[in-house]
Amino acid sequence: MTRRIAFALTASLEPLTVLGRELTFNDWLYYLCWTVALVGYVIAWLMLRGRTGRALRAVRDSETAAQSSGVSLPAYKTLAFGVSAAYAGVAGGCWASTSRGRRARRRSRCCSRTTTTARISSTA
Repeated sequence: MTRRIAFALTASLEPLTVLGRELTFNDWLYYLCWTVALVGYVIAWLMLRGRTGRALRAVRDSETAAQSSGVSLPAYKTLAFGVSAAYAGVAGGCWASTSRGRRARRRSRCCSRTTTTARISSTA
């Protein structure tokens, strides 16, 4: 049974039955991505309701006023960058899992063009 669940969650050809409904891999990804988005929304909402959110809004509105109020600008700017990087990483993971197996050849050409362009520009 455990093996069947593991195969179903990793893109098996057999759909997984949950609560009497068969979930294909695309259905599972759909629910996964919406769950991740909802969790991210709740985390952001909770973070912005407290002291951290007040400090981030103060930095956004006026850095001078925030600093004179005792808000550490480098700390909160680094926190904002880190949180946005975490959200971008999670979104990239969701996107990568939904786009797996689509035209791998096309992606490799794109990457090789980027590498070639970077090598040409670095030698100039």
